[in-house]
Amino acid sequence: MAYMNEFKILGNLGNNPEIKEANGELIAKLSLAVQRPVKDGNAEWYEITLFGKLAEYARDYLRKGDTVLVSGHLKKSNWMDKETGKPRQAIELIGNDVQGLLKKTSAAQTAQNVA
Repeated sequence: MAYMNEFKILGNLGNNPEIKEANGELIAKLSLAVQRPVKDGNAEWYEITLFGKLAEYARDYLRKGDTVLVSGHLKKSNWMDKETGKPRQAIELIGNDVQGLLKKTSAAQTAQNVA
């Protein structure tokens, strides 16, 4: 039996990537806004984690407002809540590939050049 664990998300960065280092590896956290199919003015927000060379790319090239396409896999974490003693879980989105598609500044410059 075959199994699949992957996602693809196209959206706009809500903030500049948050960069940190842990155990000698660079980590980037992206906050990505994705418009819903129903045009109600609300977006769904996703937090995506990048490691190593992808985190370097995010640090060097991605900025708030940029349109990006991220593909990756889901990672499930389980733990016991220290305060309540109850089991907890979370699902992380781990990016395996990132493509910067449209820079916010490029879009503004293009619109200005057309006008």
